[in-house]
Amino acid sequence: MPSRPIVVLGCFVVAACSPSQSLPEGGVADASINDDAAVVHDASTDGALKDASLDGSIPDALADGGSDAQQEGGLDAKNDVASSDAKIDSSADATSDAPVTCINDQAPNTNVVKGPQSTSPPSDNDSTFNGTSIDPTNADRVLIGSERNGMVLTEDGGGTFVRRRQGIRYWNEPVQGDYYAEAWSSVISPFSSSTMWVAMADSPGPVNGNYPSAVAGLYRSTDNGLTWLRSNCGFTNSKTASVVYVGDSAVNMVAGIGSGNTSIPNLTPTYWGGGLFVSKDGGTTWTQTYATTQGRVEFRKIVVRGTGASRVLITLGVGVEGSASTGFLRSTDGGNTWAKLPVALEAELITNFDVSTDGQTIYALNGDEFQDVKFHRSSDQGTSWTSVKPNIGTGPVNSRIAVAISPSDTNRFIFSVTSPNDLYMSTDGGVSATKVMSALTGQRRIGWIAFAPSNANRVYALSTDGAEFVRSDDAGATWSSKAVLRTTVFTQP
Repeated sequence: MPSRPIVVLGCFVVAACSPSQSLPEGGVADASINDDAAVVHDASTDGALKDASLDGSIPDALADGGSDAQQEGGLDAKNDVASSDAKIDSSADATSDAPVTCINDQAPNTNVVKGPQSTSPPSDNDSTFNGTSIDPTNADRVLIGSERNGMVLTEDGGGTFVRRRQGIRYWNEPVQGDYYAEAWSSVISPFSSSTMWVAMADSPGPVNGNYPSAVAGLYRSTDNGLTWLRSNCGFTNSKTASVVYVGDSAVNMVAGIGSGNTSIPNLTPTYWGGGLFVSKDGGTTWTQTYATTQGRVEFRKIVVRGTGASRVLITLGVGVEGSASTGFLRSTDGGNTWAKLPVALEAELITNFDVSTDGQTIYALNGDEFQDVKFHRSSDQGTSWTSVKPNIGTGPVNSRIAVAISPSDTNRFIFSVTSPNDLYMSTDGGVSATKVMSALTGQRRIGWIAFAPSNANRVYALSTDGAEFVRSDDAGATWSSKAVLRTTVFTQP
């Protein structure tokens, strides 16, 4: 059978484990302050991991099993919960230098929290990462990932929104309050629209135990996001940066794990490896197929293109804080083996990229903020590259700047820049570009863009500094704002 390419950015593997294993977690740990992708934990401030067993109350779900309760405007209504989250003290987790590495399906949080109510730490300006995804069969359904406020779902193209958080663990810090880990990647199943996954990241560290990292990891929902359970069995560390389905079966998946030194004080080991992992059982267990064992490397994005024998996966391990990049990696066997592209661009500061529907054309954005806007383009899956600089003048390019290729036209792609924070579209492969949306209010810049797989005319984008959700119905030519999630959704219970 032909294989589809997969593109990935960064991850690791452990011994066999029982997916049904349920272990106590919680206790007192160090406070967490997020600084972009890095998380600094202050050893002098106590924090608490929140994880309560189910007690029958389900804040984000209605008794009839339907969607979240909605107030006027589509926001979920408050559901009172009688009992507060329990802080479960496990002396084994609190003192062990070898945390448990297999933890699946532990009882989720009964309660939900709002998360940060401003863009100051730990929300860190509402960074978008790649935590938002569009239903592959329904252009109106979008699962939106936030930096520290959990997940949000719209099923009408941005007309109404409901929060989706129950079961996702959160961290409690006395000064900054309760917050979730960062949603770095998400995917809605092409096989069952009610199944969703989100990869959440904090500092590299244990997937289980008395640590801020234990609120992160890979979560799955099989009820349209109403409740979430973890699926971390086999990961070497909890910094999950990406997750995708691979192939023609729901059992085949690939995930990327970020590596690096932990920012959690007094934790042994200090360095946590990462890489790429595959699952052959629908995410229940994971096996490492590519390892990163030095430096801080993040597999922020994995792209799967093609079908059958032509299926390919492409990814990139971004080197952070001076660490070396892996360069572009390619797999043609579902993520079981990985090899560098013929020209992998290891020496370039590539911070974002996209791949055409046929898997042949790649646009890679050079994220050096001291250079003009520049793309590297390959039309032969990385065998050769040309440098293109659209005629939009000079200005810094932030590392969170986004790019998306039209599923119906390889020469048509949309990208965002900073200073000012505008959105541009090229229809000639990057030779020229036209501004299609001027800078949003305040300091908001577009950090995520995607075309709907089932409708090439529908495009969505999400901003930083307020999480403004915008939409285009004419393939990116014009745009309309649907909501500023920071003020209309994240403030809801």
